[in-house]
Amino acid sequence: MNQDQVVNSVIKSIQKVNDNSFTNEQLNIIGSYFYMVYAVGFDEGRQQISHRKAVVIYKNGVRICEKDSAVSAGRYVGISKGAVSKAIKNGTITKKGNFTFKYK
Repeated sequence: MNQDQVVNSVIKSIQKVNDNSFTNEQLNIIGSYFYMVYAVGFDEGRQQISHRKAVVIYKNGVRICEKDSAVSAGRYVGISKGAVSKAIKNGTITKKGNFTFKYK
């Protein structure tokens, strides 16, 4: 399920349980809250801080930036966490954009 599907499912469940006693404005506020919770819970909340390692991103040998995890580094350059981890482990350059990565 994607974020929209999860939030809409929650809103529909709330409506059923409460016999439609919420106004549309209240449901919009609740929906906004669940969008925020979903983003935090699925993007950050599931990761344990102790398992994250900062990743430094290089392009053509020049340091571009530092991200707090392989997931964040992958999102930044548009590749998967697995591709970032593999590039770090093997010391290889990515096919997409000539990026290299190193753990800080």
